[in-house]
Amino acid sequence: TVVLIDIGDPGNVGTVIRTAAALGWDVAVSGATADPWSPKVLRSAVGTHAITHLAALDNPVAQSAHAGLTTVAAVVSGGEPPVATDTPVALLIGSEAHGLPPHIAAAADTRMTLPMPGGTESLNAAVAAAIAMYSMS
Repeated sequence: TVVLIDIGDPGNVGTVIRTAAALGWDVAVSGATADPWSPKVLRSAVGTHAITHLAALDNPVAQSAHAGLTTVAAVVSGGEPPVATDTPVALLIGSEAHGLPPHIAAAADTRMTLPMPGGTESLNAAVAAAIAMYSMS
């Protein structure tokens, strides 16, 4: 499951839903994430809501752990590179501007950082989610 936390841009939310559908992932939203049923999200997702399991979480780390998922926090630096896994995971993706709230990143089982050898300091949230989901699949 990819868990979107405070993703404000509806286009990014729809893009993640569409990518998750393509890769066989579920999607959960939390915090101030854009409404997954808003018109712009629906347009960006191009009809993939119908084939993607969507959920809303109040406490993404605790609820993911309760569901038997290993929580993996996507952080801009200091984490391990993504690896393919058969273990059920909750991939936590934070806001475009601020990343994950520090208490959520700290509470996750592990932290993952996408290598960026090109020298940029970060990626768009939807792009980071797509690369991470693909790399972990």
